[in-house]
Amino acid sequence: MFWKDIAKPMVTLAPMDGYTDQPFRLLVREIEPRAVLFTEFLSADGIVYGAAPILKDLQLEKAESPLVVQIFGKDPEILAKAALYVQQCGADAIDVNMGCPAKKVVNSLHGSALMKNIDLACKIVERMKATVDIPVSVKTRLGWEDSDQLIPFVSRLVEAGLDHITIHGRTYAQAFKGEADWSMIYELKKAIPITVMGNGDVKSYETAREKLGNLDGVMIGRATFGNPWLIKEVAGHLLDGSNWSSSSMTFEEKLPVIIRHIELSHQYKGDRGMLEIRKHLASYVRGVHSATHYRPQLVTVESPKQAIDLVTDIAKKERELAAQLV
Repeated sequence: MFWKDIAKPMVTLAPMDGYTDQPFRLLVREIEPRAVLFTEFLSADGIVYGAAPILKDLQLEKAESPLVVQIFGKDPEILAKAALYVQQCGADAIDVNMGCPAKKVVNSLHGSALMKNIDLACKIVERMKATVDIPVSVKTRLGWEDSDQLIPFVSRLVEAGLDHITIHGRTYAQAFKGEADWSMIYELKKAIPITVMGNGDVKSYETAREKLGNLDGVMIGRATFGNPWLIKEVAGHLLDGSNWSSSSMTFEEKLPVIIRHIELSHQYKGDRGMLEIRKHLASYVRGVHSATHYRPQLVTVESPKQAIDLVTDIAKKERELAAQLV
């Protein structure tokens, strides 16, 4: 059953476009073996019609498991065909994005737009369930402008065969503004028989513990930018009772993982990987004393050696500064 078999409470890496690519997923897997990983959201149309970049993204590795591939679209037949391809690629489960608030996504009647068309959303789940053997889940939001229809909407999806649901604690109208409200997610869990996971504003093991409530797990998103160790922090606390915090790490202690991320990006994506690692490097140096000096160089790196030399130099400078403050 996959979702019911994962150790509870589940700790998962959110699907984030431009961030949760294969190098980052493999990195997080090395940091925390028990985490459930999600891919970036992938176009179902792109999968079915053979878009080369998307098919390359689906060259999955066993080391990523447990891995959920997230897709988006609006045509039940296309989504079902895409789901079959994803299953053949070795994914453990497949997730449909019904929550992305980006205007270009919603204007195409994808993502959050499906919350306004419950019949179509149910047809999507029904066709996918009839086509694949792996579990089908949905990630969505509290609602369009409020959460009044959350329980009726998800209940219909469950009737259509849904195996699991993840709810982001904001409405479409909020996008990423304001604070995530998990109260209706707890009510939803009481009302349906499938596993339910919450998402939104999990920034530490303390917030994970506070928000977990009666849910089956938490999904961590933007807080992992520059801090992939947060997954280990939350999993350690919720599954082992550990009080270790990633905030206690020095930059020098983080250095091996940062270098590993650089190496993975180049190994799997070549020169393109060096372009994509730049935003991660800028995030890794948040809070570092010399960040202002180094950030312009980090966001223009072109080779693994250049990137590794820079972060190694930062670690050295931070160590020297710490010694002066003793």
